[in-house]
Amino acid sequence: MKRVFLIRHAKSSWSDPGLTDFDRPLNNRGYSDGPLMARKLAEKVGGVDCIYSSTAKRAIETTNFFVEEQQFNFSELIMEDQLYHASAKKILEIISTADNSHSSLAIVGHNPGLTQLANDFSNVTIDNVPTTGIFAVEFEIENWENILTKNGSLLFFDYPKRYKTAKNS
Repeated sequence: MKRVFLIRHAKSSWSDPGLTDFDRPLNNRGYSDGPLMARKLAEKVGGVDCIYSSTAKRAIETTNFFVEEQQFNFSELIMEDQLYHASAKKILEIISTADNSHSSLAIVGHNPGLTQLANDFSNVTIDNVPTTGIFAVEFEIENWENILTKNGSLLFFDYPKRYKTAKNS
């Protein structure tokens, strides 16, 4: 069995129009949603074996929440330039080359590639992986190179707004 956790970066700031898209940091909501979702993932699964992160600033900052979560265990962190605005096909290629000693991977990246891959992975269709959303899928495979679309089973789909009260929205 192999598990994949597709994690979209937390909400980013647009306050400095001089920054490139790649260099945009998180905004206040991103700084609150990131630790929340890192904690929720740790509660659900304990951790993952390997985390692949886009090298965009907002993705790195999001990844750090998962790395810093005290209950979240992982053995390897890979900063992957190719995840910056990667297509679903490119993300799948990256996953398919993962070390087979890892039974679970987290991919911290961007839309629209993450949402497209989430929809490709299983028979579940979603409109959007929201910021700091986590789409978790399990595959009955032994080797990452055998990962295919439409053969996964949804474990869960979680996102920050599920934990917000009506007056905090």
